[in-house]
Formats: sequence, structure tokens, C-alpha cells
Amino acid sequence: MKLNVEPPFISKHGQVVRKCKIPGTVAFTFDDGPSLYTDYVLNQLAQHNAHATFFLNTTPELSDQRHSGYWETLVRRMAADGHLLGLRTAPSKPGSENKTAEDQQLLEARRRISGILVSDTSSSGPLPMYVRAPKSCTVENGCIERLTVGGQRLVFPGIDSRDTTPGGLNSTPSTLLDSLAAADPDKDSFLN
Repeated sequence: MKLNVEPPFISKHGQVVRKCKIPGTVAFTFDDGPSLYTDYVLNQLAQHNAHATFFLNTTPELSDQRHSGYWETLVRRMAADGHLLGLRTAPSKPGSENKTAEDQQLLEARRRISGILVSDTSSSGPLPMYVRAPKSCTVENGCIERLTVGGQRLVFPGIDSRDTTPGGLNSTPSTLLDSLAAADPDKDSFLN
């Protein structure tokens, strides 16, 4: 089952997504992969006929050739299995003036994924159109406009799983389950 996602805000360039369009739904998202767990996650999703959005890491390792073809194989499988692909940006350091380098890194990551998804019938693959917004991303600091300039859809999580805080990874399942248990299925939906 694929989920319709409602963009409640549209920047000058692209959409900002904060929740699912259909009440009572949850959109599964996975950040910073592929990793050694990705194959297992893909198998579980396939077993349950479920789809997710995978926000791939955009660090320089994405653009170099140090990793084996395993990474590319997983990205191809994600697309073939019907999952959405997006990119995960690294959060800007406060006061960072290196926005041009960050933008270039995101552009290079989009091109690299497109190159991985090239088919026999085309010379280039689809560009990932979803970007996971850093927590610090706002209209006021220009981040939203900057990250949607290529028409990308900027996605903010609906539940903060706190998995990036010290000790947060251990509390992630209970944080998610508590949020879902408190939800009203007739009106609430989540991106996580």
C-alpha cells in the first residue's frame, strides 16, 4: 500500500511535507542508509506488502568509490520494490557559511542516485525528489527555500523519535509507540 502525502505548505520552489494526507495512516521512513540492516528491513517490508521512504545518506562517501557494489544493489532494490527514495542532509552547523558546498553535496548525491537507477532504456535514472529536513530548517533561516530550489519535496518527521540524542536510540520504540497510542485514528497521521 502506498500512502498519499499532503503538502500543507509550498515554498517558491517545492513542497514541504509534515504529515500523511489520509487520517489514521503512518508513513515509515528510514534515515542514513543503506546500512547493514537495510536488507533485513526491505525483507520485512516485502513480507508485509508495505512501502517506506528511504532517506539516503548524502555524506561524501556517497560520491566516492570506496564502498562495494552492495550499496548500489540495495538502492536499486529499494526502487524496484516500490519504495520512495530521498536524501538525508547533514544539519548545518550554527553560523555555517558553507551553504554552497552543502548544496553542491546534495546535488551530487541526487546525480549519483540517478546514475545508480539508470535503466537499459534510458541514459539517466530518476532524481530523488524527497529531502529529509534538518531539525534546524526554517523559513526564517532560508533553509526551506534553499533545499526546495530544485523542486524537491522537503519532509519533516511527525514524531521526534529522539534517536539522535544521547541514549535516544534505546528509547525510540517506546517513543514511537507512545505517540501512536495517544493518536486519534480519525484525524491523526504521522510521518516517521
